Amino acid sequence: MLILFWVIFILVVVLCFQNGRYAVKQYLSNRQYMIFTFYMVLLIAFGTTVLHLTTKVFETVQAVHDIDSQPQ
Repeated sequence: MLILFWVIFILVVVLCFQNGRYAVKQYLSNRQYMIFTFYMVLLIAFGTTVLHLTTKVFETVQAVHDIDSQPQ
């Protein structure tokens, strides 16, 4: 029974690999999809950068506020 499981597993992996390779090749052959993907990657990178910088600014402002609010 264990051998049958591994045989089925290997067949599924081989079929998924072949189909996945074909799907990636078809996707990369369409120029519009490539441009869309490139712009989405840039947009996500820009959004991540803005989020990171905003978080750092808020942390800095909070730290300055905490320092100012301490009794002397």
